[in-house]
Amino acid sequence: MKRRKGFTLIELLVVMTVSLLVLGMVLSSFDMMQNAMAKNKAKSETETYIDNVVLQMTRTFTGARYIQVSSTNTASLTMVMPGFLNKQKITAPSFSRGFALVDPPYAGGDYLSSGEDIYGDILVLLAFAYENPLYNRSTTSVDYWYLLGVSNMSSGQVTDKSNLVYVEYNPLTGGHSIKNLVTKPELMWIRRLEIIPQRLGSGSTNNKILNFSLSARHYMKRSKISEDLRTKHDVYNYETTKFFTLYIRGK
Repeated sequence: MKRRKGFTLIELLVVMTVSLLVLGMVLSSFDMMQNAMAKNKAKSETETYIDNVVLQMTRTFTGARYIQVSSTNTASLTMVMPGFLNKQKITAPSFSRGFALVDPPYAGGDYLSSGEDIYGDILVLLAFAYENPLYNRSTTSVDYWYLLGVSNMSSGQVTDKSNLVYVEYNPLTGGHSIKNLVTKPELMWIRRLEIIPQRLGSGSTNNKILNFSLSARHYMKRSKISEDLRTKHDVYNYETTKFFTLYIRGK
């Protein structure tokens, strides 16, 4: 009987095993490459977002006549969101402001009242007073306000849609428009914000320095809910904190 040529069962099993090992190594490398790309994207988007926030704040607010707060040199505002942050589980949101928003310095009209924090679904953080130099009004006149705030608040908490915004507010007509400082990427949350006003002189219209600390986390690989439940940071998610200073020139 003539013997047929071909592979034995053992040879086929060896080839299949080697092929599976090679395929596993290729897929593992591909997965590592995907994770690295996701982390780089999260890092890039987070850093770019905060850098653009700093840029837009500088462009928008440094020209204000003054910041409408009654504060001391040590007063600060701190907002911390619940979740797993800095290896700690924060169970409840916290918001404290050591200074108060005071009434705008003009007579009549509809305006943000003293101590009022919520403007629609926006948590107001600071009020910046502006005047139109073409009007040549008195030093106490305010032609419009920019209110710095956090949008899409729900029961006092930041949501995945929350973003830093400013409200352009007309005190004479009560009209207003709301704009994002910067478009926030999806899957990114604002986690912590601190503002420390530093008074440079006496009086309500003095120049001031605003010291900011802003933390944002990008949940690129694992969602915020999943990370909070596991109380463990995913290595492919990315978080950054930026410290920056705004100088309000005043008048």
